Amino acid sequence: MTDPDISEDVQQMIQRHLATMDHVELLMLLRGSREDSFTPQRLSERMRKPPAMVQQCLDDLSRGGLAAQLSDGTYRYAAREENLDRTAEAVVRLYNERPVTLVRFLYERPPTAVNTFADAFKLRRQP
Repeated sequence: MTDPDISEDVQQMIQRHLATMDHVELLMLLRGSREDSFTPQRLSERMRKPPAMVQQCLDDLSRGGLAAQLSDGTYRYAAREENLDRTAEAVVRLYNERPVTLVRFLYERPPTAVNTFADAFKLRRQP
């Protein structure tokens, strides 16, 4: 799915690194406090989300070059490239100015091949 109202860079970041609104909200929290580092537990408390979900989002953002785990086990915002930081800023701006557009784009995108494959193994109740 493409949306002419969302820049190509933002669309690609969402497709590659921001699977859910939880990812977006965690990115915003980390980016808004870029000088600070947080334990996963503290992030879980601030977001009011389960620790396992927060850890998964941290892992995803770290793999995407948007967060980094420090030697003390805490995490901080760490866009590995200037372009990633500019795009993350555009995602934050989209969230603040047009949240419905962001949510719609995030959840109306087609499933990835990995999701489709994983869904094939979900247990379904027999009628």
